This record gives sequence, C-alpha cells and structure tokens, in this order.
Amino acid sequence: MQFKVVDPRLSQIEDEKTRLNVWRGVIAPFFDTRVDPATPFPSDIGLRCYHLDRMLLGAIKASAQSVERSRTQIAAQTIDHVLLHLSLSGETSLQTRGGDVPIRARSFVVFDLSQEARFASRGLTGINLCLPRRAFDARVGEIANLHAAALPARENPLLKLLAAHLRTMRHCLENADALRLDHVVSATLALCNAAFTAPTDSAHDRETVLAVAIRQFIEENLGSESLDIEMLTARFGLSRTPLYELFAPEGGVARYIRGRRLARAMRVLSGLERGPRPRISTLAYACGFDSEKTFSRAFRRQYGVNPRDVDATFRPEVHHEQGALLLSWIRDL
Repeated sequence: MQFKVVDPRLSQIEDEKTRLNVWRGVIAPFFDTRVDPATPFPSDIGLRCYHLDRMLLGAIKASAQSVERSRTQIAAQTIDHVLLHLSLSGETSLQTRGGDVPIRARSFVVFDLSQEARFASRGLTGINLCLPRRAFDARVGEIANLHAAALPARENPLLKLLAAHLRTMRHCLENADALRLDHVVSATLALCNAAFTAPTDSAHDRETVLAVAIRQFIEENLGSESLDIEMLTARFGLSRTPLYELFAPEGGVARYIRGRRLARAMRVLSGLERGPRPRISTLAYACGFDSEKTFSRAFRRQYGVNPRDVDATFRPEVHHEQGALLLSWIRDL
C-alpha cells in the first residue's frame, strides 16, 4: 500500500552544510540539535518516518550531537504527545539534575513532549514511536511521570515484547495492506498500554481521570480572569490539598495555569493561531492577565524575550519543509 512517509534521504545530499540544515529541520518537531562545528557532519545518517493514522513510527540513525527540547519549543508547538524511543545501538546519555544517565541498547526512553529534555550522543540507531497522550488508557496513569526515564527492556517481559514487536513492525510495513496495518497498529497500542501499566494497576482510579478533566477545563478557560484555584475547587468539588497534590509535578496550580496562558500567547505571537497579530495589551487580557505589564514581565521571565519582539522566526517549522510536514502529522494524530 502507499504510505505517507518523511525521508529526507540525507545520504544523497552532497553539500555538508545543506545536509546539516535538513537534518536539523526534520528533527525540529521533536528536538533542537547541536553538533561540533569542528567535526565533519556525516552522510551515513537518516530518518524515515511513517504516518500510520493513529501513530508515527520512525527509524533513526544519528551521529554525535547534543539534543534539547526547550521551553520555547514546547510553547511554540503546544503538542500533547509522547515519544517512545527504543535504543538499538550507540552511546547516549540523558542529562538530568541528578547527573548523566546512560541509555543502553534495548532500552526505552519516554519523552513527554510537553516537558524539557536534554541528552547527548556519540551516535545512535533506534526506533521512535510518537503517540498522542490520549492513546494511553487510564490504567497507565500519568505517562508524564515516566518522562526522561530509561527503561531496560531486558528487565521487563512486556517491554521486551514491545521492543521485539517494533523491530519486526519496522521491517514489515512496506508489505502490509490497509486492513492488516490497522490490526498491527491496534496491537501496537495495546502492547504500549500493557507495557507501561504498573503491575498493581493502581492508576485506574478517580485521581487519574480527574487530573485529565481539570487540565482540559483549564485549557478551555485560559482567557477567563476568574480561572484560579477557587474556580477549580468549586467546579470539581475538591478542597485545596488534593488539588495542590495533583499539580505538584508542575510546580503548583497557579504556575501551571500561568504556563498554559503564556504558551497560548506564544502561539498567537508566532503566527501559529492564524489571524492578524493583536496588540500586546489585547493579547494579555485575552490570555487572562490583568495588565499588559504583568503579562510582559511573566512572558519575558518564561521565554527570555519581550512579547513585542516575537514574530514568525520563533516557529521552528518555518524554514524546514519536511519538519513542518512531520509536525503537522503529529498534530493530526
């Protein structure tokens, strides 16, 4: 069957500078990359990504580089997805507050694309699976809690099964018809949910469902000045303590709301919401801030730039055609 595929065919790009720019562009929906300018950028690298309707599956071979998912990138894209990376070979380490964590071959790494991440590699091969957060059912719990965690497949039978499934799936895609592919995708989703569900199944509870509902409510009411802790406790019948506990990983309720408001403002200013560019004061009020001064100060603290200075150059996909296509696929999942 005919697939929607992104493959920049980097080995066929002779000019090194062009090849590097294309690589950065196609990776941009997920990460910003930095390479050593003193080291020649190789041609034996690549990314081939398939759009499988409910997920994206990609095979990747990368050279030595440092990789980051930044706060600005997260705000500009505002995608609610998870990237599962299966390491097949190479030397890679996650950079965490507690120090570097090595990613060994046959290990999974979970990247919550709404959170910052950094890692460095001397070269790697692997398989990437991109899924919308809603693909994980309630029994998995909050997948964000596994962000930047390295999970060796050899130590978990279900992860080992998922790893074998993805390796086989990568090779059989080209020969699958539409009906069979749909079954394969369904099986992949089922395996992901099984592999990342805790053995106790403790996440299948009201707290998980409630956390999702509250976040959806916040997103729908970002423009309301009344959106605060009092509104949420009244709307969901909670006292302050359990509400605080739900948002502790994000630094608290108020910080989460402010971050989502600023993310929406960044999208508007960088042109991702379409339509004419509003006045800064108008945007501030539309995003729930009580004054332009308060908004500008918070925006500058969050992104290191004044809102008046943001334009389309803050959109990571503007200059990267294949990266833009890949990002549009992610949003369509």
